[in-house]
Amino acid sequence: QALSVCGFDDSAMATTIWPEITTIRQPVADMARQAVALLAETVRSRTAARDGAVQHIRLDFELISRASDGPPILLD
Repeated sequence: QALSVCGFDDSAMATTIWPEITTIRQPVADMARQAVALLAETVRSRTAARDGAVQHIRLDFELISRASDGPPILLD
């Protein structure tokens, strides 16, 4: 049987095992920067007695294709 495996966070382990694991790489530094900016805005809003609107921010990610995935195989 065939099996594809995909990890998350593109840790160093993904390239040190066999087969190397296909993974999703997240923009961790950008995520931290956005989190701090949102926290600062929340604090400013509360200090000014304003209601801060909930914000959702989506950042780009990258699929790092390695040896642990392949094309679908049709099984009978």
